[in-house]
Amino acid sequence: MLRHFRDERQILADFDHPHIARLFDAGTTEDGLPYFIMEYVAGEPIDEYCNSRNFSVNERLQLFRQVCAAVSYAHRHLVIHRDIKPSNILVTKEGVPKLLDFGIAKILQSETSEGLTITAPEQRTLTPEYASPEQVQGLRITTASDVYSLGVVLYKLLTGQSPYRFKTRTPHELARAIVETEPEKPSQAIAERSNDSQSTIRNPKLLRGDLDNIVLMAMRKETARRYRSVDQFSEDIARYLEGLPVLARKDTILYRSTKFIRRNKVGLAAAALVFLTLVGGVIAVKREARRAEGEARKAVAVKDFLKSLFSAADRTQAQGKERTARELLDDGARRIEGELKDQPDVQFEVTDLIVNIYRRLGEYDRARALMSANLERCRRIEGPHSIALAEMLESFADASYEAGRYDEALPMYEEALAIQRRKQGEHTAKVATLLWDIAGVKRQYGDLRAAEELQKQALAIFIETKGEDSSEVMDVRESLSITYLDGDRFAEATAMHEIVTAWRERHYGPDSGATLFIHYNYVAGLLGLGRAAEALPIAEDTVMRRRRLLGSRHDQLGRSLSVLARALDDLGRTEEALPHISEALAIHREGYGPSHLEFAWDLSWQSIFEARIGRLAEAERHRTAALNSFKSQPTIRPLRLCIVQSNAGFVLAEAGRLEEAETQLTEATTLCRAQRFHGVTYARALDSLGDVVRRRGQATRAAELGQEAIAVQGQSAGENNLVMALARVHTGAALCASGQIDEGERLLRTGVEWLERTFPNGHFDLATGRFLLGQALVGRGRLADARPFLQGALEWRQAHLGPADPRTEAVRQSLGTTTLATQKNP
Repeated sequence: MLRHFRDERQILADFDHPHIARLFDAGTTEDGLPYFIMEYVAGEPIDEYCNSRNFSVNERLQLFRQVCAAVSYAHRHLVIHRDIKPSNILVTKEGVPKLLDFGIAKILQSETSEGLTITAPEQRTLTPEYASPEQVQGLRITTASDVYSLGVVLYKLLTGQSPYRFKTRTPHELARAIVETEPEKPSQAIAERSNDSQSTIRNPKLLRGDLDNIVLMAMRKETARRYRSVDQFSEDIARYLEGLPVLARKDTILYRSTKFIRRNKVGLAAAALVFLTLVGGVIAVKREARRAEGEARKAVAVKDFLKSLFSAADRTQAQGKERTARELLDDGARRIEGELKDQPDVQFEVTDLIVNIYRRLGEYDRARALMSANLERCRRIEGPHSIALAEMLESFADASYEAGRYDEALPMYEEALAIQRRKQGEHTAKVATLLWDIAGVKRQYGDLRAAEELQKQALAIFIETKGEDSSEVMDVRESLSITYLDGDRFAEATAMHEIVTAWRERHYGPDSGATLFIHYNYVAGLLGLGRAAEALPIAEDTVMRRRRLLGSRHDQLGRSLSVLARALDDLGRTEEALPHISEALAIHREGYGPSHLEFAWDLSWQSIFEARIGRLAEAERHRTAALNSFKSQPTIRPLRLCIVQSNAGFVLAEAGRLEEAETQLTEATTLCRAQRFHGVTYARALDSLGDVVRRRGQATRAAELGQEAIAVQGQSAGENNLVMALARVHTGAALCASGQIDEGERLLRTGVEWLERTFPNGHFDLATGRFLLGQALVGRGRLADARPFLQGALEWRQAHLGPADPRTEAVRQSLGTTTLATQKNP
């Protein structure tokens, strides 16, 4: 029983939706009692919230659609709420609805159920006013029950009243009213009892017609005659808000014509309308009957297949064998082709269900294999230009994108976009979403200009259709910020991150996956600008929350650990960084495999850390593996390749392999210029290349590269950062070597003084700066001035690199030279 409890708890704990109150943890007490830790939501029930603010009909509908999005999200993950009511929908003071008590009864019920079922009757306390007919009769529960309850909530939201009248509230009376009594139209309810209504909507004309039909269709007694899904319910409301024909009204030519007249003010002959009404009405009635019959048949077939699947699991369990969720899904996937071959529409529905679960479990390749077959079924059943096909193409493309198959995802996104534009028009939210999806693929290919242009198009459409302060607008802004990151435009990225971060913390809270994702990218931006001190507490908090919410093996935790390690290294705490980057590598090796670029990215940074603590042999091995992985991949993000090449050049230079280091750094700077990267990454590569060519005896060229690095870094990130300090140190050393001694010493001192102020406890780059300044002073014959700098560099390198490291020995030799010279010339 507890295994079932833990399994379902994990399903809910993984929920990440802005309008669902999150389940943080669950378990059992020492006494064996189950407990839950839920997100605390401070807010008002949705009906009270709307009434206290005198919301209009449209404002109520927009808020209600956000609740529909939450319920739909859960349905896609096989969870049915079963107790949707206003008191379970709280709206925060910021206007964000949160659905509460999501699935808890299902978890508790699962301990005693025979296997997992999404349609089992529930033994739970009902809220009669919002329960569906099938619930009060003890029949099987499906997602249609939640559609019904949402309809009752909308009825209450618009009228302030229950659709049913109870006198005694006995179980018999409650069941009879819900099962047998047809509720009156919402507009009629307001007209007859407007004085008693709790709603601030008083004019029945505001509800008459489409809204009456929408609410009542959701509340039909027969499940097959309701909206097929919560999404369809929500989309019908959207059509009403946009002045388009709605599904809830008979799709007659008279109705379409009425809408056309109302929207376009075109005069039509009354006689023609009467004729068309007679013909169209007969056709529509027959079509509606066939559709309802077909949907009912399909629903029963889907239910029977799932029932047989879970019954087989029960038989296996009865024989003492445990079946995992993946084994159950694999069995279902194998049986689809044979058992449902004569029912392609049922095949389509069941396959789509299993695909969604595979994707949730991270089994992207298995999901893609099923989706490929489903896509062809959709083309045959729905047609090559149908909205259903567009949605299937988008879903398949999403799965391909998640699996890193960008070449496969792109044409499917583009085909879906063409269909949506043809069917829905240019300026719709769906078109914006697909433009945004295509931009993501373009960014992965390194075509950042195309990605930015597509993201800005999507942003403009979302602002027009959803509003400036919408979640969609913030999501696209986040994607645009990542494009800026990939384009070496860290200042622009960070400014965008700050806007999105503030919005998500306000609307979603600190534990939301969306909030934590923007924190991860914000840290990356701050590190790019050399603002590690600001980045560190955010990185630590993100790791803590992701570990608590996602567990210890999640890939998002691995990414957060990686940037935390980089922040610690930038602050001179490299020994502390190594355990974090090692954990990130373990997570990504397990989740992605050793050939994946995310693993190679972590490996590249580990090589840097190892070089900075004297483990040069390991650093060399890891930088080689990381670079080979990046260069072998056909699709890479060019900025990351620039960084990995720069990291490789650094490790080679620290190992004394200067010619190879120059080759890598030259390739990195060339790629930066080709990609028009003129920010921090380019400045770092220029600075490292300049230092290497100085060490190879090309002082004049080194000084030129260093001065360019200083100019680029100043324009990109300002004067007060680690990259700028190190560029001044290296350029100063090059100027001294080329004979420009005064200017060289000035730059050296400026860089070293910044490093000493910033890192009073020592730092790898501070030791480098002291060593180079000491050497410059020795070259000018100022041995006494040089000795403290060389002594400081020696002490740090002996402690952190080890006394036998060649870099420690180089400082020791310079210091020995000053000692001998002083002894000869006291």
